[in-house]
Amino acid sequence: MRMASWLWMLWAALLVVGLAGVATAQEKAASGKELFTKYKCTMCHSIKAEGIEAKKAAEGEEAEAKVTDLSDVGSKVESAQWIQDWLLKKVEKDGKKHKVLFKGTEAELKTLAEWLFSLKGKK
Repeated sequence: MRMASWLWMLWAALLVVGLAGVATAQEKAASGKELFTKYKCTMCHSIKAEGIEAKKAAEGEEAEAKVTDLSDVGSKVESAQWIQDWLLKKVEKDGKKHKVLFKGTEAELKTLAEWLFSLKGKK
């Protein structure tokens, strides 16, 4: 095989791998909202800025009062890493830990935390 042909094939392979990485990043950005509902975060939280209502809100005023709207959570915490640690019960806020331990994969946790951290002042 000629050197030029080999280089062309190598370049094409690198291009395919690079494009796959871009597609994965786009899918990742789009999946934070899906993960929020998949892992039933809506049992206790709403994100009104994204059109996500909490399940408790359907139970009446008293239950709705216990719902935390996360529409601007990114402006209230220091980083996406802090959100990850919170969901893994590694840190406390106001002397309390998150009620539910996140059960998804490490990649899902990172995606969800990055998406939540991106929610800043959209109320």
